[in-house]
Amino acid sequence: MSKYLLILLFVNILMIGCSKGASSQENVVVKIDGEQINIEEVANVFKNEYYDVIVDNLINEKLLDLKAKELGIDTIEMQDSFYNSDKSPRESKINYQLELTKEVLKKTINESTLKEFYESNKEDLNLNSISVTIYSVDHEVGSKLMTLYQRNKDIESVENKLGINESFKEKVSLRNSDELFHQLEELQIGEMKMVMSGDSHQIVLVNEIQSLVVAEWPRDRDAILEEYLFLNTYNEKIMLLEELKNTYKIERDYFSSINLEPVF
Repeated sequence: MSKYLLILLFVNILMIGCSKGASSQENVVVKIDGEQINIEEVANVFKNEYYDVIVDNLINEKLLDLKAKELGIDTIEMQDSFYNSDKSPRESKINYQLELTKEVLKKTINESTLKEFYESNKEDLNLNSISVTIYSVDHEVGSKLMTLYQRNKDIESVENKLGINESFKEKVSLRNSDELFHQLEELQIGEMKMVMSGDSHQIVLVNEIQSLVVAEWPRDRDAILEEYLFLNTYNEKIMLLEELKNTYKIERDYFSSINLEPVF
């Protein structure tokens, strides 16, 4: 069950409890120097500030899922690849939603829009890329990884020595449209660097550097599409969702029937 729906049901249960004669003392969730915060205040904040946001997010997720299935995208396989990882459920969900959005947009972007983007930006579009291995490890292991690798340059033996398996590393190809690309462009093949990713450290090993290739239409259509989505995913997603809301029948009666009215 969605965590959003669980929150809705949890708050609703609390409110039902309040309506069944619980004393004001039993409804208190926090006391600060004698001042009380009760469950009715919590429920009101939830209802007024978060309820519609959660419902709208659920609707958007469902609309994208329906469109993906309509386009023949295997959402089950995609979910398995993201949720069966060592990342947290929240991070897995964010990554899955982002990837699903991109896959749907790749199949729905208007060709004329894409070609217009190319014509307006072709002087700046190129296919520079760096193939890297990204190690997601703690700071201590990361420091040992860099030290040992600098000594013998044998990455496999270093991985084995530190117990780094496939779950700790990811091979990706970075374009100059990627933020990480610009942190690594001064490196040469075989060189390694520690970078920050949010609050955690990542160690990046450069495997290959591809030479500058100027993008051409339609030869490099897929690469141009990737560049376009990197710059325009948010706006395209908003427009797509507006279109889907006019395509699919949406009834909010179920959500509005959940009783979040506090009982005083």
